[in-house]
Amino acid sequence: MKNRGLKNIFPKRNPRCVYRIIEDMCLIVDVDRLTFHTLNEVGSIVWELCNGRNSISKIINYISNNFNANINEIAKDCVEYIGDLEKKNLLLF
Repeated sequence: MKNRGLKNIFPKRNPRCVYRIIEDMCLIVDVDRLTFHTLNEVGSIVWELCNGRNSISKIINYISNNFNANINEIAKDCVEYIGDLEKKNLLLF
């Protein structure tokens, strides 16, 4: 992920991936690579917030406001997680 500042990066789901939320988990299929991915509750929330309209900073604030954890830890984990989803071709910037 390029270091452009978290307020200026707006991740969005790859339109070539289909997904379903089942209870509090998310199942994603990359139709080009024919790979399956599952996300836990927090990962599913991050996934849904990656709509091209929310900056990474806004996603971090949302997670911080809804889960009891240190904002610095959330920021580090969120940036790493979103970067991992990008590397798997699930997210675009």
